[in-house]
Amino acid sequence: MRIRKVEAAAQKAKLQVAVYCRVSTKRTDQEDSLEAQQIAYLDYIKANPDWVFAGLYSDSRSGLNAGKREGFMRMIADACAGKINLILCKSISRFSRNIVECQRYTEMLRSKNVAVVFEKEHIRTDAPASRLIFSLMCAIAQDESRSISENMKTANRHRVEAGICLPHKNQILGYSVEDGKLVPNQDAWIILHIFSRYAEGAGMMQICRELNEKGARRQRVEKPFTHQIIRCILGNESYVGDKRLQKQAPKDFLTKRPDPIVPYATHYLTDHHEAIVSRALWNAVQERLKQEENARKEGVRRQGNSHELYGRIICGGCGAPYMRRTVTSHCAVPGEKVHSKIWCCKGKITGSGCKNPNIREDVLLRRVAGGGKAIINREGEVVAMM
Repeated sequence: MRIRKVEAAAQKAKLQVAVYCRVSTKRTDQEDSLEAQQIAYLDYIKANPDWVFAGLYSDSRSGLNAGKREGFMRMIADACAGKINLILCKSISRFSRNIVECQRYTEMLRSKNVAVVFEKEHIRTDAPASRLIFSLMCAIAQDESRSISENMKTANRHRVEAGICLPHKNQILGYSVEDGKLVPNQDAWIILHIFSRYAEGAGMMQICRELNEKGARRQRVEKPFTHQIIRCILGNESYVGDKRLQKQAPKDFLTKRPDPIVPYATHYLTDHHEAIVSRALWNAVQERLKQEENARKEGVRRQGNSHELYGRIICGGCGAPYMRRTVTSHCAVPGEKVHSKIWCCKGKITGSGCKNPNIREDVLLRRVAGGGKAIINREGEVVAMM
């Protein structure tokens, strides 16, 4: 009698199934919806004996830019690494509202033998017959997002025209929102210090050091002050009690950046709320900011240790500012050197071809008196004061 060995059938590998959920805001009702989606899909996976749970990925951000959704990008990376075979998602609009991104990522997943199942549309991306329908649904999802964006822009334009400022737009350092209005809080001293010191002539970096030494901190983050933060505060009209609505063009619904070709109108509200700085202090600061901006256009970029004459000595030949330099010369005593300061045209230094001469600092100080700017001619003489 011949005995034949029968090999056991290879056990079929279970599919690694992941779930992706997304809501567009962090409101409580949206968070409840997200939790409900997660529970429903987990029960659905457990009920299928051929599936094994591979992870739950979620986001609470807009579906137009995948790069800003951490959960989504982590899911794509895990799928490409072979940790996921199937992805369950409620609808195409939850997966992505950007038609280009939606098709790109589904194609990427398909190349890795990873399918996406969209419950609402009854579409599975690895089914050949679903490609045309899937493309149409992607276009519909993107158009729905465009429509929502247009409605929000219209509502915002009407609010601006009516002079209405939303409460969440008022969350700035130095103020609290009480009954929808801005009220100075315990951090108002920081704002007053910044404006007062800048009006007195202190540099922005110097103000940063002073605030950091006093232990002052920015709103919502425990980080030190920076030059950029100080500049932003000094130009914010909210601190003088005013409010400018619609400061920049409406954002494009895909890129989420201001669209420069879209026409828009700003509205300036005077004495909108209680001020932290006086109108006189505000005007003094704005005048100095304007002077600094004009100086930068002329090539003057002051630093904390810049000489007091820097930006005030202008070349009469090319219009560039004069720069302070140290020169070394030998004296009659062997081995000894003399260091002296001179001022020379910035254009001449950078090779613009300017021929205006250098001028010694001691000579310059004798010729310059009072404030304003001095114009130097080709003979090294101060020919005008501005």
